[in-house]
Amino acid sequence: VCKAIQSGDCTRGILVCGTGIGMSMAANKYKGIRAACCSDTFSARMTRMHNDANVLCLGGRVVGAGLDCECYPRTWCRAARTRSVGTDIV
Repeated sequence: VCKAIQSGDCTRGILVCGTGIGMSMAANKYKGIRAACCSDTFSARMTRMHNDANVLCLGGRVVGAGLDCECYPRTWCRAARTRSVGTDIV
């Protein structure tokens, strides 16, 4: 997923592991990847809108299967970026 984003084959991706934390840590090692581990739809939406996350990481053991496949990806993909990364850093 990260290499596909880096090469321009896609602009965003979704990764899943047990908790989502390991995938998030691994993905963020790639240049240009801004991966966020989310376990609720509000956080998923905010990572797109305010942090310009391009990879959503989900924990299969943390959130239910129905939410994994339906709610989070749909919420995250529909969220439009509203602010640039780092604009609220003082």
